Amino acid sequence: MKTVYYASCVDPDVYHNEFMLYSEPDSLYKDLLASKDKSNDYNNYLDCPAFLKFAQNMFVVRSPWNCELTVDYSTGKFLIDNQETEISDHFKPRPNCRDRMMFNMYHNFIFFSEDSIEVSTMPAFMHSSELQTKCTYIPGTYDISKWFRSIDGAFEMQQPLDCLNLKKGDPLYYVKFDTSDSVKLVRFNLTPELWKLTQGCIHYKKYQSRRALTYLYNLFFHSGMQRLTLKKIKENII
Repeated sequence: MKTVYYASCVDPDVYHNEFMLYSEPDSLYKDLLASKDKSNDYNNYLDCPAFLKFAQNMFVVRSPWNCELTVDYSTGKFLIDNQETEISDHFKPRPNCRDRMMFNMYHNFIFFSEDSIEVSTMPAFMHSSELQTKCTYIPGTYDISKWFRSIDGAFEMQQPLDCLNLKKGDPLYYVKFDTSDSVKLVRFNLTPELWKLTQGCIHYKKYQSRRALTYLYNLFFHSGMQRLTLKKIKENII
């Protein structure tokens, strides 16, 4: 079994206000299994070895909010009932990468492991919600033992968005840990010191942009940040 440490990754000024919004990501396979058609025992993909291998160590990150979002295209701001609120502050436009509006949804988790494990994030393609219909989650992969940064909730609108109904419990995206061993999630408290360490990883591209992951991994290790990060996480396990 591999241990993966996780925390909610938000600014220390609001960390304890939002701490309880972050439920532990739950198993994708167990979630799908709850709706299994038990009359189909012969040809059910939920029993297929290939699907079981794919779904191993996949987890669902869910929305903590019930809200209806609109976009003020004159300002680029997200609104709820035509007003800016604490919830709408979690949605921010970002520079477009294609001919579609992009935004960040700030419900950020951070993962770390002392074992070399790659994490991949991807759209919640096995669930149906308005978010999945109207927006596309931007996937990514990196090694959580060699880089300390949060999962980025980046979305691309499939078309200009008039409104978006987001329900509590809606899947936002999937997280997959690439290991044949089972994964145990252990929560830690993201202290101001750990926040500063992750900000160092996030903002490094301001100094040297477009560096390969292998370069960043080596930098993280040889600077001593890998050992320091693990030490501070273990000191703050909940």
